[in-house]
Amino acid sequence: MSNCLSWLVLAGGIATMIVTAYMMRAGASPVPVMDQWWFLTRLRLLGGGSPLRFLWEQHNEHRILVPRLFYLTDLYVFGGSNRFLLIVLYAIQLAHLCLFGWIFGHLGGLRGKHWRTVVGIAAFCLFLPVPEIFTRGWEIAWVLPFFCATAGVAAVARLASAGGFRSSWIVISWLAALVASLTLSNGFLVWPLLCLTIVLLRVRKAAIFATGLVGAVAVALNSIGYKSGRAQALDGTGSKFLAGADPIGALRHPGAIADFVLRCFAASWPAPIQTLAFWVSVIAIVATLAGMLWIFVRRPRSLVFVVVLLLAAFQILTATVIALARWNLGIADRYQATVMLFWAFMGGICVLAMATRAAPMVLALFQIAILALMAMAAPRFSSILREVQTRKQSLAIEAAALATGVDDLETLYELPRKDSAFASSEFLHDQHRSFFRLAPERALGRSTREFAVTSVQRCEGQIDFVEPVADQRWPGARVSGFAWDRQLQKPVEQIILATDGVVRGIGNSDILVRSSGTGPDSPGQHSTWRAFLPPAVKAVTLQAYGMLDEHTVCALGGSRQISADAFSVKALYTSESDLAGMVPLWRPSDGVPTIYDGAAAINGKTLVIHSTGIDTQMFFPSPVRLNRFHIIVFKALFEKSDLLELFFGQMINGRGISGTVPIAGEWVYVFANVGTNPYWKDEAGIRFRFDPTSAAAAGSTVRIAGVWGEEAQLPDRTPSFETKLCADPPK
Repeated sequence: MSNCLSWLVLAGGIATMIVTAYMMRAGASPVPVMDQWWFLTRLRLLGGGSPLRFLWEQHNEHRILVPRLFYLTDLYVFGGSNRFLLIVLYAIQLAHLCLFGWIFGHLGGLRGKHWRTVVGIAAFCLFLPVPEIFTRGWEIAWVLPFFCATAGVAAVARLASAGGFRSSWIVISWLAALVASLTLSNGFLVWPLLCLTIVLLRVRKAAIFATGLVGAVAVALNSIGYKSGRAQALDGTGSKFLAGADPIGALRHPGAIADFVLRCFAASWPAPIQTLAFWVSVIAIVATLAGMLWIFVRRPRSLVFVVVLLLAAFQILTATVIALARWNLGIADRYQATVMLFWAFMGGICVLAMATRAAPMVLALFQIAILALMAMAAPRFSSILREVQTRKQSLAIEAAALATGVDDLETLYELPRKDSAFASSEFLHDQHRSFFRLAPERALGRSTREFAVTSVQRCEGQIDFVEPVADQRWPGARVSGFAWDRQLQKPVEQIILATDGVVRGIGNSDILVRSSGTGPDSPGQHSTWRAFLPPAVKAVTLQAYGMLDEHTVCALGGSRQISADAFSVKALYTSESDLAGMVPLWRPSDGVPTIYDGAAAINGKTLVIHSTGIDTQMFFPSPVRLNRFHIIVFKALFEKSDLLELFFGQMINGRGISGTVPIAGEWVYVFANVGTNPYWKDEAGIRFRFDPTSAAAAGSTVRIAGVWGEEAQLPDRTPSFETKLCADPPK
């Protein structure tokens, strides 16, 4: 029985590898993400400077010389597509899996059903489809040190198992540790790991001293000119995210560190058994530490038990170091790379023990438990695929905003530094790399006569809204609508906008929504899209097209005349007289609403809200049930352009809307189009929550002079939040 089950476990691991490969292909995008923008900024600022200086300089707390070599290869050899990086990342994990097979097969002597079970578990753990790891080429820097740790220890184990002494294996272990050290700061932990391995595997003492000396030199070289991540954040040379890092403060909160580590380990398990996962994590960590004590005291002859326990303990140490550095900044999905390695080693230790002592039925029960975990994880795979496809769409829209030079806050809110991102975007444009190799970006500036226009029956769609983006440095217009390919029965993904016959704007499909129907060929559903257009100084004729391929387009409805005022939010003014007929829901005379993570007080005719944290929340009562309204209107002044959120009912699980306010420092009317939420009509009660600031605007001030409700029905595809300037600001 256990023999058949071992094949199923192996098949589960291989299936996971296939799913992850498919996810990587589906989510691959040339658009830089997070740290990649910082890499481009530093590369752009290097100019004609020393390449060695660029390779050596810090990235937050890390020296990432080795990953930078891969990033430069992708940019200059493969055009910045990110595909090369993803292939390398997958290859690293595949090589790691081969090392697993060698450790348990050669050192552990496992054969047949036991070896297949271990390899199946390792494949499942190494290739668990975590989007943050497997769809971002940057994460080479995250997986490579763990492979190097395993490779370095395996090299020492190979030397110990050979009987003699060959210095080449020690040199290989040094190279692995050096690559790890020049990839991520936790790579420096590989040096003491190697020394400990040499001691426990009874390799020559000279190897210990030589390894310690080489490791000490590597640490000393790294310390030259080294700055902490927090220091870099404060002086502008590193990520602002790390300004809140407090490793020293972590020592005063050991409970928070332990909780962080345990939550990391439990997060890798399926959601329905999180409580069980927490306690299993406690037991596994305690057992690993007890095993380490055992091998120190007893010095067992079994190489494989020593190697696997050391590598499992290394993952615990790495998670603890992460907790010390990030304990107050939250848990990132990429931390699962080290956690899943730990569980792979734990699974291997269990199989090793069963191979030597346990009855066959015990192995069969263990295999059934592993298969059950795989089965529980499988339903999540489909939602992960949807998640990465949606993320790819969002990145394409982000690229459209950058390529057209329009700073749409709702689209570009994740960018760490807008000015650097736009400058790096110009850098990529000049070199024709990254997302500037995509078809819509290549279409910019071309005449529409260069494209073949298909029959009007091919596509269905139109322009719904042209909204101004009022950024002082990168203004323009956000254009939205819907598009559907009747022939292929799917959304039209890529959008171009032409003004007076020349392609000036581009965009991408956004979401697939269900409605009363948009035509006989697509009843009940259509695809929305979002595109961006740089400002025009005169009235223009706007026409939207869907790109079917690089040379073929289809017209989306008729053309539309827009004036130069469409690009200026200054033309959109409203006063309280325009709100006649709306129902007042709150006035300053009604008192201060309940507030969390902030402070509020009435000052004259306004409510003054000061955000003191990253999630300021206001709870407004209503004199009537809210579900009769389709719009909630705020008269407000925001110190910073920011994201907004409004929640109702359960206030979770989709009971809310989010959007942006593009204007800072001026009184505005914000129209929260709550009627667009499918739960609003049935669940909105007599209270709602309004989040006037996001983490990006923590510490800022918001003023509110009134809240109203509007019963008028909204048209389809109305944006969640709209903003108009206030013609009658409070005195």
